[in-house]
Amino acid sequence: MRIKVTHHINDLARDLERIPVLASRDVRSAVRHGAMTGNLIAKEHAKANSGPHGKAFHKRLTWDSPQHSLFGDAGWSAEYGPSGIPKSEFVGAGYEHGSGNTDLEVSLGPAIGVVAQDIRKAMDDWFWPGVR
Repeated sequence: MRIKVTHHINDLARDLERIPVLASRDVRSAVRHGAMTGNLIAKEHAKANSGPHGKAFHKRLTWDSPQHSLFGDAGWSAEYGPSGIPKSEFVGAGYEHGSGNTDLEVSLGPAIGVVAQDIRKAMDDWFWPGVR
């Protein structure tokens, strides 16, 4: 059996130029997936653990589409959490499930895990396209 490998520096240069384009697209998708996941987990936690006064709090939890971060084209960021400013006696403004509202805190780990997993999968395609 014989294996013959041929390559040129131009092939490497072309591959390296392609990575930033793919990375920006894939990281945006991963951040979007993480924000959606975090928001869903926070909503489920708020719905399951809210008291009578905060039973509608889960409806205030939303997420925003990813935007370029402070680093310009190099990074993406997204937010999720309660939206709007409720009136003081507004249903959904309060919560009664323990010593504090931990809806977002509970969702943070899984949201970051989703982003990390998506980026790890995407990196394989950046450096070894078509190999799965």
